[in-house]
Amino acid sequence: MVAGIVGVYFSDIASVNSSENLVNSNNDSSENIINDNTSTNDIDNDELKIVIDYNGKYTAGYGSAYSNNDVTTAGYQEYNLGKTSYVDVGAKKSDSSSNLLKITIYKGNKIVKEGSTSAPYGEVVLHYQE
Repeated sequence: MVAGIVGVYFSDIASVNSSENLVNSNNDSSENIINDNTSTNDIDNDELKIVIDYNGKYTAGYGSAYSNNDVTTAGYQEYNLGKTSYVDVGAKKSDSSSNLLKITIYKGNKIVKEGSTSAPYGEVVLHYQE
C-alpha cells in the first residue's frame, strides 16, 4: 500500500523516469555520519529519518510500516519515522531549474541511502529496508 501512496504522485510522470533524471545510490560507509555541527537533529540509532532538500517547490510522498504522508512544500524538510523496518520516499521538482533536489534516509545519524537529481522537473524515488 505504501508504494501505491508514493506512486500516486509519480504515476503521471512515468516518462520522466529515465537514467538521466533519476539517480539513486546506496552509501553504507561509516564516513557518512552526520557532523554534530549540522542542522540535522540527533535521533535514536534505530530510528529512521528522511531529509528532503531543494531550493524550490516540490511534491513528495513517503510511507513506512507505521505512517505515510503526501506533501507539497519547498526547502529543507525532515520527517522522523521512528523505529520501522522500511521506508519508501519520492519527491518531484515542480519547476524546470537545474538546482539539486536531494533525498537522504538516515538510520540514527548514519546515511543508509540517498539520491538526487538536477534535471528539470526531475524526481528521486528511494526504498530502504533492513
